[in-house]
Amino acid sequence: MREAPEEWDHVLSNSAHVPVVYTRSMVTYQSAYIKEKVEKFSDLSMVLYHENKPAGVWPLTMRFSEGAWSCGSNEGQLIAPLFAENTAEKTRKALMERCLSVIETLCRLTDQEVFSCVEYVGESGVDGWHRKIMERGAAIRRVAHEIFVDLSMSIEDIRANLRKSYKSLLSTGGRLWQSSVFDKIDHKVFDEFRQLHHRVSGRVTRSLETWDLVEKAINDGAAFLVVLRDDKGVMVGGGLFYISKTEGLYAVGVYDRTLFDKPLGHIVQMKALEHMKTLGLRWHKLGERFYQGDSSTPTEKELSIAHFKEGFATHMFLRLHTEVRI
Repeated sequence: MREAPEEWDHVLSNSAHVPVVYTRSMVTYQSAYIKEKVEKFSDLSMVLYHENKPAGVWPLTMRFSEGAWSCGSNEGQLIAPLFAENTAEKTRKALMERCLSVIETLCRLTDQEVFSCVEYVGESGVDGWHRKIMERGAAIRRVAHEIFVDLSMSIEDIRANLRKSYKSLLSTGGRLWQSSVFDKIDHKVFDEFRQLHHRVSGRVTRSLETWDLVEKAINDGAAFLVVLRDDKGVMVGGGLFYISKTEGLYAVGVYDRTLFDKPLGHIVQMKALEHMKTLGLRWHKLGERFYQGDSSTPTEKELSIAHFKEGFATHMFLRLHTEVRI
């Protein structure tokens, strides 16, 4: 990816749907974030070629932590290659076989007996990658739920779909806060957001390098920031959203803890939805919908946040976590 950024972007521009996780901004950010938390790390994200032309992209990483290597993608577990729309099915199958051969080789070189994948099952159902790994004996270890907003709907229909209590909260929040969307941002405003994040979390959770990457993503058109201020101009909340050509992703939300009884996140989400509509995006990915019965045993905070986000959702899709033995 570092050697051929234009060809990576060429594939994305020719793909029918581009989840944010495949954008160079997100791959770069996640790699920088993870690199700080493990002992050794390599970003091997690659462009896939057919007849010397870029046909696909594949986020791929290797990390060493707690005495063992693991292969994956920038978010964690391995994700499938993404192909340009005009790539023939025969070519896709051949390239996926090559990718799996790479993984098997890396696992053998680093004494990994298994590798883990994560797959998103959307409107089109499971893809060729899922069939390939299942044929290799993959086992589904966990099923999770992802919630989305269908941005092909009108704003009126999206509002009508909201959880009933949100409608009055949006009216109240609209009177309390001044909201702004930044798809280009002054460093001073961005630093206000960073400092608010620090105060709310009570600790430094990201390095300055990763914050710089976030600021760059906004100014490069790969993300935008929604900011809320009170009547004195003090920043009381904000939300960071990454975007691809077809998808928006709710990445970070920060809100003044003394105002949790006020509608803050509701205004940020609605403002972001309206902005995504102007950008012509197809989906807004809100994130995982945790449930009490999940095998991962979510925390009360995770359950609360997921319940809040679900109040905006129009669709729920599945995410499969699989494990493949070498």
